[in-house]
Amino acid sequence: MAQMELGRDHQVPERTSGAAVGVFLLVVVGTGLVVAAATAPLLGPDAVHTYWWLLAALPLALLALVPPVLNRFLALVVRLVRRPPLPTMLSAAGVLRAAGWALVSWLACGVHIWVLAAQLGAGGPLLLARATGAFAAAWCAGFLLLVAPAGAGVREAALVLLLGGVLTRPQGTVVAVVSRLLFVLADLGWCAVALLARRRPR
Repeated sequence: MAQMELGRDHQVPERTSGAAVGVFLLVVVGTGLVVAAATAPLLGPDAVHTYWWLLAALPLALLALVPPVLNRFLALVVRLVRRPPLPTMLSAAGVLRAAGWALVSWLACGVHIWVLAAQLGAGGPLLLARATGAFAAAWCAGFLLLVAPAGAGVREAALVLLLGGVLTRPQGTVVAVVSRLLFVLADLGWCAVALLARRRPR
């Protein structure tokens, strides 16, 4: 709702910004589950046993990203909220480009966990892959198990568990808490950039 309000200030129709946010979340969750599934063997049997339901959600997430399915779903939602149809439909190339950028973002998130874990003594040639998979799985768990805004608490608990093969529980807790603080600072930083940009002459 907030993003639709912000979009309205820039002459973006509500149905367009709402659809964009919905597709964004589907793409992020879908690619996050792909990353989590690809790295699951590296996270240990306990992690796979505990978060098997995340992997079970993967086929449904991928199906939702198929353009014909996604376009029909968006058309249904727009019709239910009694808004005019979307001006254009999503293409396969557009969805693939969005998924590619989402995968890049997951790698960037993995790098920040990798740097934090390495500073606490974790090592090994597969540490970056494990850090990326652990964060992707933890983020998806926080999103799908909505206990608090932005998955607060769930993401941290999952991250501590998923990093258990390379870090002790106290070390994993430090990584999870510092990671959350960095995300909050990043959100505030981008907000400040947007406010400064808005004050500049058009």
